[in-house]
Amino acid sequence: MDLTTVLIIAVFIVGAVFIYNMYSNQSKGKTASGDAYSSSSDSDSDEEEEKIEEREFTLEELHTYNGVESSTNPNKKIYVSVLGKIFDVTGSGFYGPNETYDMFAGHESSVALAKNELKPSLLDQLDISSLGAFEKDNLYGMYNHFEMKYRVVGWLKEWEDMNKKDK
Repeated sequence: MDLTTVLIIAVFIVGAVFIYNMYSNQSKGKTASGDAYSSSSDSDSDEEEEKIEEREFTLEELHTYNGVESSTNPNKKIYVSVLGKIFDVTGSGFYGPNETYDMFAGHESSVALAKNELKPSLLDQLDISSLGAFEKDNLYGMYNHFEMKYRVVGWLKEWEDMNKKDK
């Protein structure tokens, strides 16, 4: 074998090992809420994930699930609503206090996600009818991301009320 062939085989093997390690590390010990990456995750994150029965939340209730301890949120859970579906993003490393997307914690975030803007004025807006096609594509892409990555804990009452089919 000449040197070029040996180098090509070596590059192929190194690449294959790199890809194998990358994918095998992603599936080891990570929970749906991304606790392995979070600076805000509990030391109890290795314990079995608690059972949560999905339920209806009002906007007022959702606002308490912002990662700050309170009488209604003693475990400092962080929930984010997208298209009225509420996701537990606790420990993700993105939505907790002083993290990149902390403004979304405890809010209905569809319009802000659709517009890809970090503006508090876009939170808790329930009417998405004015969004353009590109913004709706952004929103549905983010919704799919949340649905694949985070556990659903409930739905937003006001969203359900506003978007009933029998208006």
